[in-house]
Amino acid sequence: MAERGAYSLEDFVKFFCARGIKANVAVAAWKAFSEVAMVKDFKPHPEDSLISMYGLAEEDLDEDVVLALLLQLEARVPSPSETAGQRALATVGDVVEFVDRYTNENRGREEF
Repeated sequence: MAERGAYSLEDFVKFFCARGIKANVAVAAWKAFSEVAMVKDFKPHPEDSLISMYGLAEEDLDEDVVLALLLQLEARVPSPSETAGQRALATVGDVVEFVDRYTNENRGREEF
């Protein structure tokens, strides 16, 4: 993985697109985590810990990041029964994969 200073939005999107994630989901997540970090020009990485890097506990994550991304992307918000038993989201990559799962499958797969 590139150093944080050299890492770019393009690197982030390419990382996720190579794993089948929609580009629009990756872009939205980059912007969301850049804002959550509250550090000028912060560059999120897929492996960033939500707790240690962003100070996000699960209850904060659900409403502040995940729900906001789902709504922004006009994605379906899963019911509690759909998410029951799923492992906790621990990294930026986990959030991106989770949000991607509920977005419209026909949107955003275009190349960055």
